[in-house]
Amino acid sequence: MKKKLLSVMLVALGINTGIAQTFNEDVKINGSLGIGMDIGTPSFGFDTFVMKENNLRILFDDTSATANFAANDWRITINDTENGGANYFSIDDVTGNKRPFYILAGAKNNSLYLGSNGHVGFGTSNPAMELHTVTGDTPTLRLEQDNSSGWGAYTWDIAGNETNFFIRDVGNGKLPFKIFPGNNNNVLNLKNSRVGVNTTNPSATLHVNGVMRLQNTAAPETANAGDIYFDSEDSKFKAYDGTNWHILESNTDNQDLSLNENVLSLTNDDSTVDLSAYLDNTDAQNLTLENTVIGISNGNTVDLSPFMDNTDNQDLSLDENILSLTNDDSTVDLSAYLDNTDSQNLGLDSNELSISNGNTVDLSSYLDNTDSQNLGLDSNELSISNGNSVNLSTYLDNTDNQDLSLNENTLSLTNDDSSVDLSSFMDNTDDQILMITGNNLEIENGNTVSLENYLDNTDEQNLEFSGSELTISNGNTVDLAGLLTTVNENISSLQTTVSDLENQVETLSDSNIELTLTVENLEEQLTIANEKIAVLEDCACQDDEGDVNVPEESKIRMAMLYQNTPNPYESETKIKFYIPKNIDKAYLRIKDNSGKNIQKIELHLRGENHIVYDKGFLASGVYFYSLYVDGVKADTKRMIVK
Repeated sequence: MKKKLLSVMLVALGINTGIAQTFNEDVKINGSLGIGMDIGTPSFGFDTFVMKENNLRILFDDTSATANFAANDWRITINDTENGGANYFSIDDVTGNKRPFYILAGAKNNSLYLGSNGHVGFGTSNPAMELHTVTGDTPTLRLEQDNSSGWGAYTWDIAGNETNFFIRDVGNGKLPFKIFPGNNNNVLNLKNSRVGVNTTNPSATLHVNGVMRLQNTAAPETANAGDIYFDSEDSKFKAYDGTNWHILESNTDNQDLSLNENVLSLTNDDSTVDLSAYLDNTDAQNLTLENTVIGISNGNTVDLSPFMDNTDNQDLSLDENILSLTNDDSTVDLSAYLDNTDSQNLGLDSNELSISNGNTVDLSSYLDNTDSQNLGLDSNELSISNGNSVNLSTYLDNTDNQDLSLNENTLSLTNDDSSVDLSSFMDNTDDQILMITGNNLEIENGNTVSLENYLDNTDEQNLEFSGSELTISNGNTVDLAGLLTTVNENISSLQTTVSDLENQVETLSDSNIELTLTVENLEEQLTIANEKIAVLEDCACQDDEGDVNVPEESKIRMAMLYQNTPNPYESETKIKFYIPKNIDKAYLRIKDNSGKNIQKIELHLRGENHIVYDKGFLASGVYFYSLYVDGVKADTKRMIVK
């Protein structure tokens, strides 16, 4: 149709006929336009379009009546109409009777700012990241769930300032999670369902690279079965069984040898050994074991090396301050546990007994070459049978009474809170038991050796265990009380520490899983908000001559394609989209960086939905995915495959 140029100067000419006018041709106004009951003679200044009256509204009334054509009506509203109402600017969904966009008068500069790079700023015109909020005191993000969907109402805050970053439980006014400035890298890491402290590669449920501390406290007022704490009153670890608190004691390996007539037995074990066949009543004989050679005094020796399968020949050794295990490349540096006060070694040169950093004792006067002599230690007194004794108390400085102990697979050192888990060094190939039947010595899953040649029927010797003293008839006595007490105390302390650490691991794991889910949800909501703001901006456009044009495809809520998350990704990613219900056919098309078609995915769901896209056969690189609705490309996004 031929266009006509019509210059309307009604306002400038002061024409006000009070009669509605209809223009059946295109109208072009060469100048500014004023509309409203109170327009009068406006001063346009730089304003091209002025509306002036006490009720300002712009209605977009879509008269589409054909099926499948969008016909939603929209309105721009300025301020409430009633006395005392609010001053605001809003965009209203007239058909749906909703108000999705609302700006209240008096809002601060840059309350909402969308940069050309897609970054969103709250309180800043220079957003440095995808979402950037600026305020003078503790910028905060509030997550509030009301009861509109049937769930209970609750509120959380995520905030940060110069003091710390924190999460606030608004419901009870608590701050359950804080991060203070100045931390090192990798203070807390979650990887493969494991928690790492000061490590990026945790190898256990809880892996701490450093020192852990369990603060002592008083008994909890309420407790559940399985609770453990360190009591500040008696300095003991205690556990709750659902009814009572119990001090954690090991007592799992409190085993004693006992001899009843000729039967040798071990406490907490049902088996016994009958030693009557080895009694001959002729002399005092002692068994010795040096390396793999077993010997009997006044008798011969037997090399047991053929009975070793060499699969688990592991010994602890200490070279200076390095603890190592044979057949294993790892070592443990124990230098941190040295107090450097008594690095002392006993040495014997000819008949001279010496102690490092101390004196020497000449033992030649104790040599008479006439009898079998045994060394004995009673408290701090070292004695030799048929000889004198030496008081060793002057060589004790009581600074490092440390013993190695093994509880199941955990190696520990007394007077030290650390431990070493040796489970990785077990190959489980030689769980073998020695048994004696008659005069035959057997090893489980191995051969048998007859001991008949070692019976000389000359002596009757009995082992006796009374209290903590072990005695052999016609021989000496050794007091084991000090050793048993120290071992039991150390095992008890270590087991309590391990149980408490496991409890802390479970607590830390639950807290961090909840934080991770909250952050992922926020990132997803931010991505959707960016996409919807972009659509609103696309709907407001002008042609080169300043006329307002509203394309037909922008009058409806267009089909939308969101950015996939995560992006980049390694195995799978989520692609979200919105497809109006009146769309007949829709699909996604995947292309590589050269434009080659890779895959077509039919989409049958309408409204807001998503698919989970598996990497499958895709190589690492850049790919593009496009949304097509009724044969028209709606949008294209880029995704990166690692």
